[in-house]
Amino acid sequence: MTKHLDEAIEAVRRLPLDKQDIIARTMRDFAAAFQAPKPMERPKVRRARARVPDVVGMEISKARKAIKSVIPSSPLTLGSVKVPHNEPALKIRENQKRVQPGTVIKQNPEAGADVTAGTIVEVEVAK
Repeated sequence: MTKHLDEAIEAVRRLPLDKQDIIARTMRDFAAAFQAPKPMERPKVRRARARVPDVVGMEISKARKAIKSVIPSSPLTLGSVKVPHNEPALKIRENQKRVQPGTVIKQNPEAGADVTAGTIVEVEVAK
């Protein structure tokens, strides 16, 4: 303690007890006003979750709409669209049908995956 604080405390000790309590509370409240405020807790932000739609077999423009419509306020994002080279007979899933050019043949993440909103969905299309 400082010399001035020691002198103040001695002066207070000479007062009647009821006056000492009043001064002690006032000193405590006054000192509390000079303390650094407690840091505020940051609220925990829960990111929206989304299920990745199945876009394999869709034409790319329809796939793009399906991906963006999952959560309108925070949609998934269509990432790069890859076109494979020199694949003579592209097939979709287990079917043996040929696929029209511009049709999605692969996607990542897979359909039904539970992801945070804003996740990028990569697709591969038939050329």
